[in-house]
Amino acid sequence: MRFAIEGLIENVGAADIFLFLGQTQRTSVVAFERPDQETRVFFVDGQPVSCVSTKVQLQLEARLAAGGALKLRDIELAMGRQNAGANRIPQILIAELMATEASIEKDIKALALEALRDVATWTSGTFTVYDGVTPPPWAHLIAPDFPTLLIEALRGQCQKEALQKEFVSRKGILKARSVSRSSAALSDPERTVLALVNGERTIEDIVKRSSLDEHTALSAMHVLCALHLTDLLPPQRAGKPSPDRAPQGAPPQGPSPAPAGPAGGDLGGPTNKYTAQQIEAQRLAGSPAEVTPKVPEPAVRTADSTAKLHPIPDLGVKPKTRLLRVTAEDKTEDVPLATPTFAIGRHPRNDLVLKDPRISSFHCRVEIEGDKHVILDLKSRNGTLLNSARVDRAVLKHNDQIQLGSTKIAYIES
Repeated sequence: MRFAIEGLIENVGAADIFLFLGQTQRTSVVAFERPDQETRVFFVDGQPVSCVSTKVQLQLEARLAAGGALKLRDIELAMGRQNAGANRIPQILIAELMATEASIEKDIKALALEALRDVATWTSGTFTVYDGVTPPPWAHLIAPDFPTLLIEALRGQCQKEALQKEFVSRKGILKARSVSRSSAALSDPERTVLALVNGERTIEDIVKRSSLDEHTALSAMHVLCALHLTDLLPPQRAGKPSPDRAPQGAPPQGPSPAPAGPAGGDLGGPTNKYTAQQIEAQRLAGSPAEVTPKVPEPAVRTADSTAKLHPIPDLGVKPKTRLLRVTAEDKTEDVPLATPTFAIGRHPRNDLVLKDPRISSFHCRVEIEGDKHVILDLKSRNGTLLNSARVDRAVLKHNDQIQLGSTKIAYIES
């Protein structure tokens, strides 16, 4: 496995990432990450063959239980009998005669397609592409017509509330991208809207010219923007006329002499007497009469304050110091818990970044609850161990031992 590309989804778009991998026919894995979820999509020769996610609803056991085929308790008991983890659920169910190979393959394919549709609609988060990655077992071609699947997923996002939020101002302007891209999978309304985009028409104008109802037109714009065929620009503001430029159609006026006093009709404000160039010229010439006077700041009089400060008595109670003692690669470091929420994982956005391949990008976090700290596992791939027991949530006590991958962390109160 070798690193290839990384970036922010909001700058590129999930659809663009998929189209790029398809066009370059790469054999890669793309890791999409955000604080609450991690999804990995495996490609072979530019085609998606597997997709796995940490989202609870996109887990195989959750799908089987929701469909009524099996109960979660039965799956957990089978895992215990086989002494295997969640990543081997297909093999466990087949070995326990709880499912057939054909039924498991069908469920995995449907689940991968659902996970792929989910991640294709992401608008925020990070992505990392690794080349030369072997796909996991049960890999298969998820979607023969991948571009069409992406567009269908984007159309599924077009709910009225979401569109109203995205296009909150009808004065925004759509601008076509300069790059050419095939639009064969676009619908008729999407083609109609794309043909009207010229970089000057507002959303309101395009809706009127398209003869489409507002929801259909806005849905088409959402798809075009998500595919990066168009860009949504903010409303243009009418520029204010420059003080030394006359309005269009008005006769040119020469510089007028400065009035001698209030009777000269001075309305107040520096722009009524001078241009910026005149003020600068007078400053350089050293003319003291025309320099804008400084307004003196009022002096602070401490005697005017009626507040009386009294020394706070020493009650003999000192706040607790709480920290994490991290031991990794034979090095120990004390990290203070200085924020109410303290995130731990591989991703650089965490408060504590650990370069351990067995640790998830957003692995766990430590939070304050009342006068105590609790540790929360963020559905990490290899779990969070507290005093050798796997936990999802637990209250921390002095000298508790936390293990994430091969990294050991002690919770210290002093």
